[in-house]
Amino acid sequence: MNKKIFLILSLVVFVFGFLLLDTLNAEYIINLFSLFLHKQLNIEFWKIGLYQTGLELILFSSLALLFILFYNTFPKQVLLISFSGIILFFLGSVLYYSVNIPINTPGNDDYWVFLNFLNHYSSTKNIGEIFNQFDDQREIFRRLMAVILFNLNAFNFKTIIFFANICLIGIVCLFYKSISLSGWHKDFLFLILIIIVFQFQYYDATLWASAGTAAVCGFFFTFSCFYFLSKPSRYFALALLFPLLYITINIVGFVTVLIGSIMLLQMKNKKGFLIWIATSLLVFILYFHNFTVDKEHHFSFVAQELSFNKLQECLMYSFIFLGSSMQLFHTTSLPIGVGILLWFFFLFLSYKKYFLKNSPIYFSLLFLLSVSLLIPICREEKSLQTPLAIRYSLFSIMAICCSILSIAELISTEQRKKYFYTILSIALIYHLSANIFFLPEAVIRKEKLIIMIDNFKQTEKLKPVSCDLNQPVNETTILRQSIEKKFYKIPE
Repeated sequence: MNKKIFLILSLVVFVFGFLLLDTLNAEYIINLFSLFLHKQLNIEFWKIGLYQTGLELILFSSLALLFILFYNTFPKQVLLISFSGIILFFLGSVLYYSVNIPINTPGNDDYWVFLNFLNHYSSTKNIGEIFNQFDDQREIFRRLMAVILFNLNAFNFKTIIFFANICLIGIVCLFYKSISLSGWHKDFLFLILIIIVFQFQYYDATLWASAGTAAVCGFFFTFSCFYFLSKPSRYFALALLFPLLYITINIVGFVTVLIGSIMLLQMKNKKGFLIWIATSLLVFILYFHNFTVDKEHHFSFVAQELSFNKLQECLMYSFIFLGSSMQLFHTTSLPIGVGILLWFFFLFLSYKKYFLKNSPIYFSLLFLLSVSLLIPICREEKSLQTPLAIRYSLFSIMAICCSILSIAELISTEQRKKYFYTILSIALIYHLSANIFFLPEAVIRKEKLIIMIDNFKQTEKLKPVSCDLNQPVNETTILRQSIEKKFYKIPE
């Protein structure tokens, strides 16, 4: 009876997926929701997400039908096809959208991190400029990347974005390598993590050059550091390299260094700890040599007195930051609840000494919680809407994935099957909802950038359209100089 019900449900979902691919059907569904909500919905906006949802419903229902009809006869073949199909589909989607949605156009910090720097470098050809301070950090990694592309006559924001998405795939691979379960348990858990990670809720971090290199590459370097620290000593040099790379992107890399030293102490690796501390101190001295902190810099706020009210704000900011991936309706209530749960769960993991079972996951979660507190302490944020920024949702997703993985490793084998099916159901609903809500935003953002560039072609002035681009004051001058120096070509 259950098999028949699942068969019918899978067929219904399969047909519904095909219906969503048709424009008229999608418009009909959107109009129905407009009547139900007593609010006119933007048909063109929602059609984008519904189309992607239709494709994925067809995929998921097809695999469900494959399981129902053939698993008992060909179990190994069905599992291989199912896992391979989902992995290839999502990897293909990441690469496809990282190539097709971004355009070779700067946004936000891109003007300063890349274009403004290259404007100076193209005149001086002084490679030493990559070490110069920018705001509250040194942009060595990203500037070096820009210089390499510049000298290859291949500078393009899409190339940088593609690199960030490769790092995202690297993060997923590290999750797989870090799972201590074996057999189908490991594969099934990995499948769930893929469904959670590969969606558009944090599109800024995967479709915007400076945000992608800061968030995605940064966490990839951190995760890699903890993963290789947990391995035999021959991997120690590689483990030490990754936090140093992160430092050259963002000053937050020093948090990775600090947690790495804690991890070495926990592992009772005295020799490694001494080398780690000595190298870190040397890097710290070099990094902050001739380093200035002006009142405009973010980290100037750290010197101010931290009042009780400020500490309350920091905690609230941390909760929202950690739960920001649950802001489907752009409200703070659910993110706050999720953030609180993540903090309490981390304390539970500490009580259970989970760091002895899976140190890369435990210390990655510690890093994410630390970052959620560091940002509000070091920046005088005036609104609790700030941690809801799309680019921060990547950190929230990673914290949730670490938690899901650790629960799976702590519960018994008997409990695990029910847990997997429950989490898989929630993951599918969340994944599809995130795509419906946020894929259209990513596509609309691209269209608005195209409008902005078209305005520039006509007027030679940037007129930001109504989207969250927040360009710096001198963006028009920076863009003009980049085009005149011929290392940046404006999209056709």
